[in-house]
Parts: sequence; structure tokens; C-alpha cells
Amino acid sequence: MFDLLIVGGYIILQEPIHEIKKLNIGIKNGIIAYIGDSVMGAKSYVEASESLISPAFINGHLHFGEYYLRGTGAASTAEYIDLGERFYMATKEYVNQIRCSSIDNVVHESIMFGSLTLCGLCKCARAGIHTAL
Repeated sequence: MFDLLIVGGYIILQEPIHEIKKLNIGIKNGIIAYIGDSVMGAKSYVEASESLISPAFINGHLHFGEYYLRGTGAASTAEYIDLGERFYMATKEYVNQIRCSSIDNVVHESIMFGSLTLCGLCKCARAGIHTAL
């Protein structure tokens, strides 16, 4: 008997071929113990028809230092780079404070929107957050 059976959800399979199938997922002790067509005994059930069931997705690419360039309307990569360079030149005496503030904002948004992993190379001393800048 499962602790939970998720019934009739669409699942993206990776092997042996990439396909989307309508299947059931049995969970026991917090671990996926079954994926298949059968409806088996469970302590509780979740009806998932018309739902896509997926593992958590991880946002593996963030630009912490560019937080304050959002909404600038730069139309091309060259314009965006130019804007970033001009922003840096105008604010370079405050670069550490801007980076820390940008990291605070992006980390908060990442967590609020479901990112599970934040890691990288550098450290923002004030926030105590390790990230790539």
C-alpha cells in the first residue's frame, strides 16, 4: 500500500524514448515507488487528470548583477551590453552595495518562484550568499 497515489497525471518520460504518457505515481515514505497504469491501494489519492506531473525544475542560470537593468527595453545584445557598461561606469563606486542588493533581490525571487538550488563561486559578505557575479 502506498502513502499517496497520484492518479491519471501526464508524465514526461525520458527512457526508452522521450514521450508524454498518462500514468499513476505511487509514493511510499516520501519516495516514488511506482509509475504505471494500475490503480493500487493507498492511504490517500490525488486526482491529477489534465495535470502535468514533473519533478522540481532547477533554474541553473541566473544573472545576479543585471537585476537593475530589467525593463530597460534594450532591443539587441549589443545595446544591452552597452547599457550594462554605462550603468557600471556611472555606479562603480557603489559596485559592492549594488551587487549585494541585486543578489538579495534575485535570490528572494528565485526562492519565491521555486528554485531549489543556488550555488556559485563568489561570496557577497553582507548577505552571506555564495553566488557567481
